[in-house]
Amino acid sequence: MIAITHGSEATVTNLSTAGTATENAELSVATIHSGGVTLGVVMDAESPFDGQTIPTGSGQSIAVITAGASGLVGSETVVPFSFTDGVLNNPPLDNIIVQGGLSVGVGEGLGLDDGALTLLPPPPDSMTIEAGEAPADGDGTRGDARILMSNSSGAVQGFVLAITHDGTSITLEDVSLSGTATESAGAEFVISNIYAGGGTIGVVLDFEAPFDGQTIATGDDHHIASYRYSCNGEILLPDDDSVTALSFSDGTLGNPALNNVIVVNGMSLNPSLNDGTFTCLAQEPPPPEDTVLCMDTFFDNDNGNYAWHGQTGKLAFR
Repeated sequence: MIAITHGSEATVTNLSTAGTATENAELSVATIHSGGVTLGVVMDAESPFDGQTIPTGSGQSIAVITAGASGLVGSETVVPFSFTDGVLNNPPLDNIIVQGGLSVGVGEGLGLDDGALTLLPPPPDSMTIEAGEAPADGDGTRGDARILMSNSSGAVQGFVLAITHDGTSITLEDVSLSGTATESAGAEFVISNIYAGGGTIGVVLDFEAPFDGQTIATGDDHHIASYRYSCNGEILLPDDDSVTALSFSDGTLGNPALNNVIVVNGMSLNPSLNDGTFTCLAQEPPPPEDTVLCMDTFFDNDNGNYAWHGQTGKLAFR
C-alpha cells in the first residue's frame, strides 16, 4: 500500500502499474485524491494462489505517477511528493509492504524516501510583426504585415493589438482577420479602430451563447491578424525603397488606451513583443518620351493644296 500527498501546485492525472514490478498483480486499486494518491496491490489474490511476489531487489519500480502543473508558474517551482500515513482515504491508509503475511510499516522499520516534482515556467509567449511590403506606385496598392503569435502558456481566449506607424510614409487601410487562425477559431467579438498613426483590434473568441469555449490552441507563429498598408507616394528608381517601422505600442492608442495582451485562462498576459517594418518598393520609371507630333492641313477644293483667303479646311495631327 502506498499513500502519497503532494503540493497544490501539482495535479496528478494518472496512477499506473504498467511496466512495473506490480504490473501482473491480481488485485490493484489506484485512487487519485485531491492532494494525493493511494495504491493498494495484492500480487496473489485469486485461486489457485500460486504465491506470486515481488522478488528481493533494490530500485524496483512499483508504480508510476503522472502529474503536471495546476496552473502557470512564473519561476522554477519544486512541489513535494511525500509518503504520508493516516491522511488519505476513509478509513485512512498507511504506507506498508507485506512480507511473509506480516505488514511492515514505518513502525517496523520501513524506510520512506520522499520525492519532488520540479515545475518549469513555459517559454515566454510572444507576438511578432512580420515584415510587409507594397509597390510605391502612386495608385494606393496595398500590402500586408502579418501578426504572428506564439503561446506556450495555454490556449488563447482573446487578444488585443495596438500597433503604430509613421503616417507620413504609409497609410493603414484595414486590419483583417481573413485567412487567420483567429478566423478559423470562429471569433465572436471583433472590434478594430484605425488612426492616422496606428491601429488597434480587440478579439474575444467565445463571446456568445452557447459558449462552446473556442480558443486558439497552444503553438508557435499562429497568424492572428493582418495589418494592411498602402504607400503614400510614388517612388521611382533609382531612388531607394522606403522602410517604415511598425511598433507594438502600449498605452498610446484608443480611449481608454490599449495594451498588447493575450488572454489565457481568463488572465491577461503580457507577451514579449517583436516589432517589424513595412517597405514601399521603388518602381521602374516609365519609358522615356519618344513621341513625334506631325500636323497636316487639308483645304476644301484645293488645287495643289494652295489656299486663298477665307477658304476652309481641316487641320490633322498625327
